[in-house]
Amino acid sequence: MASVRKAIQDMMKSRNLMVITLTQSLFMLTASLWWPFWSLYILELGTSKTLMGMIFMAETVAQLIFQLPGGILTDRLGRKKMIVLGSVLRATSPLIYVATGSWQFVLVGVFITQTSNMMGPAIDALIAESTSVEHRAMGYGTFRMMTLLPMIFTPFIGGVITDSLGVYGGVRLAITCTLVVAWFNVYIRWRYLEDTYTNEHASSRLDALKEVRSVPRPIWTLITVAIFASLGLRVASQFMAVYATQVANLTKTQWGLIMTTVGI
Repeated sequence: MASVRKAIQDMMKSRNLMVITLTQSLFMLTASLWWPFWSLYILELGTSKTLMGMIFMAETVAQLIFQLPGGILTDRLGRKKMIVLGSVLRATSPLIYVATGSWQFVLVGVFITQTSNMMGPAIDALIAESTSVEHRAMGYGTFRMMTLLPMIFTPFIGGVITDSLGVYGGVRLAITCTLVVAWFNVYIRWRYLEDTYTNEHASSRLDALKEVRSVPRPIWTLITVAIFASLGLRVASQFMAVYATQVANLTKTQWGLIMTTVGI
């Protein structure tokens, strides 16, 4: 308990960590209202299940492509600039979803969302630099717990909204909430984050790639397992809401309750 208390105290002392944790938690509070029903919304726009699968495939490819550039830009521009840039992109995609109503623009928004994930390495680096070495793992654990906490309650609420307003109206209302929060987060992160990083001792891109060779074998084992686990998860996860509502005949509220239970 003493170590947990110390980790939380370290978190409270770091303004950067507090800003990132609070803004990310606020974003998750609204985003998890509509994420469980996203596939239903895409189908509502007139796509087939095959086309929807291709959209999610493109999303995964884009997510993969932008990770390495995100790390390179984080070391070149600094943590704060990269996080603010990514936050602006993240706030742009819900604007596209709300302003348009076609699956073609959904594809554009999905691509922009994955581009915004280039700030992922910057957030991870900022958390690492904002916590002491002895409590770094605890700091990451606390951050993950705080940002996932809203997902315990909001899927059920999102289900109630979606049943009341329909898939199209309910999801768009929830996305509008995310839009407001996302732009609020842009301002808070731009205003209050501090970038203390300097790239004086940063490795070159060639040196960074050479370091891949020295990764221990157990890490490669974990990576391989994660690849297969991710493959199996991605095949089914995006269609679970469709199965639940169209095959198992659950209401959106019941599906949201299931996701709430999983979140707990």
